[in-house]
Amino acid sequence: MVLPVQGAAGAPDHTKGVTIMTKILSAVLATGLLFSVAGAAYAATPKTKAACEKVKNMKWDDATNKCVKAPK
Repeated sequence: MVLPVQGAAGAPDHTKGVTIMTKILSAVLATGLLFSVAGAAYAATPKTKAACEKVKNMKWDDATNKCVKAPK
């Protein structure tokens, strides 16, 4: 059985702080991954009519001035 180690003169145990920091770091990394994937998907959509017409499965929507997925 392993007992927790306390610092000199009964100093408080700092494992709770480490646990909280680990959770914060994990949340920050997960958020960064989410934004990087979402950013890559958003950047792949052509922004101009000329660029949209070059893409195989996309068409330009004149009503919204956006490149949209062509219906099958």
